[in-house]
Amino acid sequence: MHQIFIRGVKGEVLIMEGLNANEILKKYADQSGIPIENLRASQFSRPLGIMIEDAEVLISLKILGGKGGFGSMLRGQGMIARVNNFDACRDLHGRRIRDVNNEIRLNEWKEKQNDKKKIEGQVNEEPQIPKKRNIGYDKQHKAEVQKSMQDVKSAFAEGLKRRKIEEVNEKEVNEKEVNEKEVNEKEVNEKEVNEKDVNEKVVNEN
Repeated sequence: MHQIFIRGVKGEVLIMEGLNANEILKKYADQSGIPIENLRASQFSRPLGIMIEDAEVLISLKILGGKGGFGSMLRGQGMIARVNNFDACRDLHGRRIRDVNNEIRLNEWKEKQNDKKKIEGQVNEEPQIPKKRNIGYDKQHKAEVQKSMQDVKSAFAEGLKRRKIEEVNEKEVNEKEVNEKEVNEKEVNEKEVNEKDVNEKVVNEN
């Protein structure tokens, strides 16, 4: 026989000698006082059949199972309409979600009412007409402004007068130049005529 490491129900590790599951379960039942019909032996999460050497044997309690049908229950839950109303649930502080949401809506309503009252108060208030301020003019400043305006008018009139004189002078100069040009042209023409007459006279004498 070879030694086998046994992990018990409470996590304890035992060393036993045995060849099959029945012998191991019988020895463990005698040591722990647990009825053998409530125990099961397994290796690698499978019921112990053929002993595998150098592998730990796990002993656990048997748990009675149901009749099944859990899968059909899950399938039925999938066909039920999804629940979106969680008002009856509670938050981490133990308060119902319904109460928390109602409190939030109440605070929002109060804020809207306060804003509404402020707006109504501003509308009902009489508009304040700004008072006219008495603006006093400084006499000295007023005199300086009038003097500046008069200087501007005088400068403008002087400029117009000077411009008019320049235009007259320019016109006289242009007329003088035209007259001189006409006189020069007349003298040139008379000289040419005289020279022509002299030449004709000389030709006739010859």
